[in-house]
Amino acid sequence: MTGWYSSEWSMKVGKVREPTLLEYFATTALDTLAQTVIREASQNSLDAAIKVNGVRQRPVRVRIFVSGIKGALPAAKARRWFGELFPHLKAQKKGPRNLPSEDDTCPYLTIEDFNTRGLFGDYDRNYAEDGEDNAWVYFFHKEGDTSKQESDRGRWGVGKVVFPGASR
Repeated sequence: MTGWYSSEWSMKVGKVREPTLLEYFATTALDTLAQTVIREASQNSLDAAIKVNGVRQRPVRVRIFVSGIKGALPAAKARRWFGELFPHLKAQKKGPRNLPSEDDTCPYLTIEDFNTRGLFGDYDRNYAEDGEDNAWVYFFHKEGDTSKQESDRGRWGVGKVVFPGASR
């Protein structure tokens, strides 16, 4: 173990933190929330373009669908996906400011990308060795660290909080 942190230590105790990245949404420096969501989704898709020898093979295509109120999931169907989440959201000190009710319908946004490689990596692990290209681990288990290269967009790790931060 070097210093106070090691991958082995992290695997045993997990994350202990007070997240501040959601404060990113409270600043006036941001464009509208919709612009931020679209920018981050597009940036992720472009970085995940399928390339051979560094050359993009086909154009990246992004499909965005907004259900609106008319296409929202009825509360009973939404509970199938989010029912166990509500007690956790209510227990947080710094949870969402506008918490939905379990009886609310659930409007949703779907963002799909095509001609991309997806979020690759070993999903059975919660750590990555230094320099290892394991986007799954970096996205779900690390903050302020990335396997992205200098030429990639979004190397600061803020983009991963855009979607939960924009969600109700």
